[in-house]
Amino acid sequence: MEHKLKRNKSKKKANIVVLFVAVLFATCLVAYFAGAIYYSFHFFPNTLIDGVNCSNKSVKTATELLDTKADGYTLQLAGRNEISDTITGAEIELQGHFETTIRELQKEQKSFLWLKQQSGKHVYEATSAVECNQNLLKERIKKLVFFDRANTVAPQDAYADGYDTKAGQYIIVKEVEGTTLDENKTIAVVVEAVMRLSSIVDLEQEGCYLEPVIKANDPIFKQKADPKTIMMGAVITYQFGDVTETVDAKKIGEWVVEDESGVSLNRVAVREYVGTLAKEHDTYGRTRTITTKAGETKSLPSGGYGWWMDKATETDELIADIMAGAVKERIPVYFCVAAQYGSDDIGKTYIEVDLTSQRLYFFQEGVNIFESELVSGNVSKGNGTPAGVFGLTYKERDATLVGENYESSVAYWMPFNGNIGFHDASWRSVFGGTEYLFNGSHGCINMPKEKAAELYELVYKSMPVVVYY
Repeated sequence: MEHKLKRNKSKKKANIVVLFVAVLFATCLVAYFAGAIYYSFHFFPNTLIDGVNCSNKSVKTATELLDTKADGYTLQLAGRNEISDTITGAEIELQGHFETTIRELQKEQKSFLWLKQQSGKHVYEATSAVECNQNLLKERIKKLVFFDRANTVAPQDAYADGYDTKAGQYIIVKEVEGTTLDENKTIAVVVEAVMRLSSIVDLEQEGCYLEPVIKANDPIFKQKADPKTIMMGAVITYQFGDVTETVDAKKIGEWVVEDESGVSLNRVAVREYVGTLAKEHDTYGRTRTITTKAGETKSLPSGGYGWWMDKATETDELIADIMAGAVKERIPVYFCVAAQYGSDDIGKTYIEVDLTSQRLYFFQEGVNIFESELVSGNVSKGNGTPAGVFGLTYKERDATLVGENYESSVAYWMPFNGNIGFHDASWRSVFGGTEYLFNGSHGCINMPKEKAAELYELVYKSMPVVVYY
């Protein structure tokens, strides 16, 4: 009997243990399924979506958090020289539409593995859920402070600046990085940053700046900085109307001098070449044959008009360009210039002065658009106005003309031959006719004030002036 009682007790205890284990298992099973159900509608712990902490958040709450971030979005842009700018979401009509994307992200979770997912990070991007007015965004980017002229310095390549004869090499000037942005690259970088809701972008780190192509520490550049190599790479082009003259390696090679002092150019040879150009293309001092308004042919001396090259200065500047390895078009340095190159250097826009008829004509592209009566130099006193082809020296308002026995104030002064020029003459009431024979000027072309004012608006420096009897 006693043995039976003990056996029943042991059986009862075993049943209690089984029941406890069963209850515990059932409880764990319920808790597990409850967790699985919970994470079917919520994100796992340590979940970041576009940088926003959505741990244990429902789809609705996570959507609200991300929409709020989009609503108050600000992008800070940093550039060189501590220049910065900001783009706000409001400026570009930025909106968040995260619900669909977040719901899909949440569905991708394996909720039945929720116990395993309690540790570790879960990072997602929801860039497709952001949209903005792309036109407004691109226009805003173009108006960034980085694109202001005051903040824009173009990059400059390293270059050789002059030749150090003692060192036997060129003086190298380092490159300048500059602050000019590549517009297309900047737009692409900023648009991507906005779509990612990034808070800051360093434009330099993102490679948005235009960079110099040639840098001083580039071994290839140092090799190219050999004096002769630089000189032989120069190509200088002169354009004389339809005629082109080119200075290239073939010609430069004839001028290069190499001795114990280094590499240089034979200045005498370069000077001879410049002299040849002047001889072929200069027109200063040449007699010109013109056809007057009346159809007469006149041969006139050059009274200070035409192409006249400053050969000494041009020689120096050509040598400097070659030494720098320049590839460029050159306009020679001139003492005096004409309207155009060629045998007819007067062209179709000029002033014609007929001293016999005492009339002035202004031709613009071959059309007579203005004329006026005048009074020229007093012939009876030996002050006749000289004939010839001249260039207008300059023009000036309200000038005082001073001579040996006179001082006159004029409103419009346009000299073309030393102290001889066009001007108004308020002291005269008669113009034209034979007035110049006995009551002419000291050599100037006197005009009615209203006509002088009109001519003043038409003329410009170096304009051809043709004067004849």
